[in-house]
Amino acid sequence: MAVEREPAPHDFAAEEAVLGSLLIEGEAIARVIGTLKPEHFYREKDSWAYEACTRLASRGEPINQVSVAHELGAMGKLEAMGGPAFLSYLQANTPTSVHIEHYAALVQQCAERREMLAMSTRIRDIALDLGEKLNVCKDRVLAEVEAVRTPAARTITLNHIKKVQTSPPHYEVGVNGRVLKVPLGTLLDWRAMRKRIVAELDFIPRRPQDWDQMVDSLLRVAEREEAPFDASEEEQARLAVVRFLELKGEGKEWSDLQGGCYILRKVAGVHCYCFQPSRLLDWLKRERTPMKSDQLWMLARAWGASKVKQRVKRGEGSIPLDLWAIPTEAMQRQREEEMPEWF
Repeated sequence: MAVEREPAPHDFAAEEAVLGSLLIEGEAIARVIGTLKPEHFYREKDSWAYEACTRLASRGEPINQVSVAHELGAMGKLEAMGGPAFLSYLQANTPTSVHIEHYAALVQQCAERREMLAMSTRIRDIALDLGEKLNVCKDRVLAEVEAVRTPAARTITLNHIKKVQTSPPHYEVGVNGRVLKVPLGTLLDWRAMRKRIVAELDFIPRRPQDWDQMVDSLLRVAEREEAPFDASEEEQARLAVVRFLELKGEGKEWSDLQGGCYILRKVAGVHCYCFQPSRLLDWLKRERTPMKSDQLWMLARAWGASKVKQRVKRGEGSIPLDLWAIPTEAMQRQREEEMPEWF
């Protein structure tokens, strides 16, 4: 009687929770991109979806259901992984993005266990290689074991990058669960960063192969997050609105606007983000930066905003909605420092 093999270690619920968290809050990619890789996912379609998210993050583009579906389409994987319906399922079945790091850790643990199983198969093959000298076999086995026992302390894990000062630009960097405050120049120079890690964290780090891409992705996310402490109140508000617009993304019809999306329209010849202010005010309250409607409107007016009535598609017809229209140009970020050409 044939003995059924146990399936390789995996956790589909954790994989789906990671992806659902990213669809709920695209910026959460910054908390896992440094350690979680597409190959850590057991189910192929989950791996494709996560890879689409990392591609968007590397280009500094928002991560949401629409953008991920578009990226999967560009990869030629959208229909194979279940189409937009699967992305809707992921988002609807994930209650919150708060625990994304826990979900990611579960996915990684399963991936490490699968690697241990693969290692055991390689060790078995080494032991059965009777044509090789025993001492050589032992060395090969030790090399296999050492490969999965690489000290975590020497492997760099970037948990987040947060801009904490604009002049001169400084960033708070999460390295292996600890925090460093470094200037931009140090962050972009591996040798300088390595010296800081040795001096302050007391270990000699290995340079990850994808270090530049990792830093690039996290910097792009940091540029969309909350303003540093020395930014003006108006600039903090503007950056919060930018973050809201990028998080929610563009919509096409009434149901999208109900969820907080914006529509792009020309108002008096000017391209504008048009959205329901109540959704923005609710989001600011959840982000612990509450503002009153009239206070936010005074700031929006300074950016060239206007109150408009626009017809929006609903079902087979359309309905008029009262919206705020903010010129897209006013929301474009002005960089406080010059970035290298690759950034």
